[in-house]
Amino acid sequence: MRDVTPNFWLDQSDGDEDTPAILRSTMTAIDLPITGRYIDQVWQLGNAQEYLAFVTHGVLHEEQLSLLLIGESRLQEQIDISQPLAGTPPKISASVTQDHALEFQFPADRKWRLKVRALPAWHWPLQSPLITRQPRWRGRLKLTA
Repeated sequence: MRDVTPNFWLDQSDGDEDTPAILRSTMTAIDLPITGRYIDQVWQLGNAQEYLAFVTHGVLHEEQLSLLLIGESRLQEQIDISQPLAGTPPKISASVTQDHALEFQFPADRKWRLKVRALPAWHWPLQSPLITRQPRWRGRLKLTA
């Protein structure tokens, strides 16, 4: 797993906040419409053309972090963490653990651990009032606090 953030950007050329931004990359042919305004980090998973993007939204009085699993030039899975915001939005900076999980803090006083499984596994559809995810019973992203 390696940080490839400099190779990704959000194209928000129309300037309309209600229009999804287009995620683009110099590493792969991707034109993926996503919600969000800022890319905090993008990780390449192994040697595959799979990526995990940390995207924040910049909403006044609330901050939302989207964890996007991208593969085959499309969104495979998404988890959102929403948090009331008091002050400056946090800059997300994840680090890789020995067992290939990502650890990060959001907001600054809450530590999270994200593991990307090789195959989808069963999970609870809703883990916390702060977390939303696509309504499915199996997924590759395992998020714990």
